[in-house]
Formats: sequence, C-alpha cells, structure tokens
Amino acid sequence: MIIPLQLRRQLRLKQFLEAHSLKLEILRSGLDECIRLEKSLILRYLIMSTRPRRIHNGFYLQFVLST
Repeated sequence: MIIPLQLRRQLRLKQFLEAHSLKLEILRSGLDECIRLEKSLILRYLIMSTRPRRIHNGFYLQFVLST
C-alpha cells in the first residue's frame, strides 16, 4: 500500500507531537526551563516542516503554546 506524502507528513507530525506531549507532561512538574526547551523543539519542527498547513499554524501551534 502506498501512503500519500501528505498523509505520511501528518502521521509523522502526530507521532512527534504525541511523543513530545508525553515528555511535556513529565516535565511539567516545575521544570520550566525543560518545558521551554521542548516547546522550542516542537516549534522548530513545525517551522521547518515543508509547507506548513493551516492546521499546523492553528491547532498545533496553539497546542504547543498552551502547554
């Protein structure tokens, strides 16, 4: 089965965010510096991902900044 490129990107982003949101949950216990580092990694990933879609800029960015 051939998975379209757009779907592969979405799956990769979903897996990335799930892994990092788990880390954020663990680090949220007062380690603000680590949380800022995690956020910057996610933001860098979103910015660097080719042709960011509206959902990246809207929902995912909102998700990152609200954590």
